[in-house]
Amino acid sequence: MEREMLLLGLLRNGEMHGYQLNDYIERTPSFCADVKKATAYSCWTRWKAAAG
Repeated sequence: MEREMLLLGLLRNGEMHGYQLNDYIERTPSFCADVKKATAYSCWTRWKAAAG
């Protein structure tokens, strides 16, 4: 749940695609310590599906 909240916080700044989200995670080492790319993409995919 904490990781999802971190990702949602990122998305408050603007819409991002899965690739953009992963790019941000790769460029920000302190963020990467808490969220792996696979976790971020999984969350993003689940939210996208829920949004319709």
